[in-house]
Parts: sequence; C-alpha cells; structure tokens
Amino acid sequence: MTKDIEPYVVPHESICINGVWYDVENAYHWVIGGQEYIWLEDQLYELHGAFLGDPVDLPDDEPDEEPDYPQYEPPPRSGGWGSTIVTVLIILFVVGAGLKVMKVLDHVDDAISGAEASAPSSVVAVGTATPKPTSAPIQKPTQLATPRPTRTPVSSPWDTQASKVVEAMDYTNPTTRDYALSLIDREHSGKYNIAQICDMWDKIYKQWTYVNDPKGSNYYSPASRTIKLGVKGDCDDFAILVASTMMAIGGSSRIILASNTDGAGHAYAEVYLGPSKSNVDSAAKYICQRYKCRSIAYRTSNEGGQTRYWLNLDWQAKHPGGPYYKNNGETVAIYPNKYWVKLK
Repeated sequence: MTKDIEPYVVPHESICINGVWYDVENAYHWVIGGQEYIWLEDQLYELHGAFLGDPVDLPDDEPDEEPDYPQYEPPPRSGGWGSTIVTVLIILFVVGAGLKVMKVLDHVDDAISGAEASAPSSVVAVGTATPKPTSAPIQKPTQLATPRPTRTPVSSPWDTQASKVVEAMDYTNPTTRDYALSLIDREHSGKYNIAQICDMWDKIYKQWTYVNDPKGSNYYSPASRTIKLGVKGDCDDFAILVASTMMAIGGSSRIILASNTDGAGHAYAEVYLGPSKSNVDSAAKYICQRYKCRSIAYRTSNEGGQTRYWLNLDWQAKHPGGPYYKNNGETVAIYPNKYWVKLK
C-alpha cells in the first residue's frame, strides 16, 4: 500500500486546469492512500501528475477542539479518509498556509473572456522535427498568462469514455510505479528525461503481446492489471500502460482515441515535451540518434494562446516519435483529469 505523505509546499509548479496551464506558487500538497491532493483557492482537489482533477467535498465547518467530536464521513466517491483531511486542514490553518495562484487578465473585456472560456483546446498542426546542432532539455511550462476557462457541462458519450480511460491509468498504483522504474536503464538515471521515455517505450513494445477485446465490447484494462497479466492486450491497453508509466516517473501524458467512418479505430499515447519548439528539437536529436531516423512526429495544441508539443508514442510507430496513425473520423484527446477535447 502506498505510504501517506504529510503536507508539503511546492514553491513553484505548472498545473493544467481544464486544458489550460497555470503557474502556481507555494501550494500545499499531500498524499493519502496513494492519491495526491492539492489545496487551491480554499478548495481541495485531486491531482494527477500535472493535471488538476475533481474537487473534494469537505465539512462546512471546522470541528471544535473537544475530546469526543463526531468524525466527518466524506461522500462515498471520496473514500474513507475524511478524518485525515480534517486533521490536515487544521494543520494548514495553524501554520497559516499561504497560497498564491497566478491570476492574469482578470479585467479583460467580458465578451473576449467569454469567448476564450468556451473555446476548447484544439490541434494546431501535426508535424515533424529534424535534429539540430543545439537544443534544450525537456522542461515544464513556465510564465503562462491565460484566463481560466469554464467548461460548460454537456452530456456526451465521450464523458463516459474519458472516465473509463482515466480510471484505468492507475499510475500511483505500486505495481505500475515499480514496473515503470524497472524499465529504465541505469545509465539514464536522474531527473525525468527523453532517454527514460525511450527506455520505457522500448521495453513495453518488446514485451507486448497483442490480444483483442471480447467481440462487441471495448474493455480498458488498468495499467497494473495489464502488467500482472504479462503485458498483454489491445492498442488501448498498450496506450494506457505507456501513458501510466510515463506519469509514474513524473511525466505528463494523454490518450488519443482515433476513429474511422467504417467503425474501426485505434488508440495511442502522447507524452508532453514542453511549450517550446526547442523541446521538440532536443527530443528529435536524441531519438534520431538512438533509432537512426531522420525526423520525429509530434502534435501541437493551442491552449489559451500557448502552443504545446506532444510526442507520438503509438505502438504501430515502431519507435517514439514514429509516424502518426491516419484516420478519417474523430480524434479525441483524453487528459488524466478526465478532461477531453476533440482534435478533429
């Protein structure tokens, strides 16, 4: 079982909220039962890597300091750790927890703000990158200035699909985490880097045994279960396992579901490289040297006016950054916080 971690402060980080990235300073984090949480704007949220998840309901009032006060029972979906959260909140109030979330463009004209809030992330382009003499390492997004969009709740089959996919991405499960660590070569130790991404993809690809889902159904196997079964499954199981292992070592990834007009489809993972073309150039230089290729395939998305770069990790691509799967139907990106957006 994953060990709980006492509250700790992260001086500076970038978090994706409803598809838009924000700089956050001095936020309190802690881990309970293997799930990481963050305290933002007087609200507790689940945190999935760099992606903000669902809010967590809390008691209306602080309990008085009495010997036999009633224990708070959280809603069923939140699990049985309500008393732990209350204890953590008391600690936060005692130490005077400070939180400052960067807010920009607060006074933008309502019409412009409303238009930006309603516009989902979308694909800008799918391209290729060739190695250049100089490049920069993968880095997390910084210095972002975007308003926070509010997604209008709309009932859609994709909500159900996204929920099932994300539930299968159990990257905090000890089995998934341990497996991810076992895939990385000793010479590539250190902070999260492109060599580690390639190590994990290579070994999963070489170990993989393709097996179809039952006819007429689409089963998303949890990453930990796929590992225990000997690394077997179909394309979406491979995508979920790859994305989960990337997140288990500190990366950010998403799942792409691509359909065709004849009813066929495919699923694959993408890993986030960074907000700068230099991040792509750095990845291209390493990948092309390692796999003897001339270029890599990546996708760009535009989130709040900021371009993001994603690397293709499809098992059909033969290596990280290989050619993209071509489909003539919908293409949907699913993020670890259950946010989804149609790319086409």
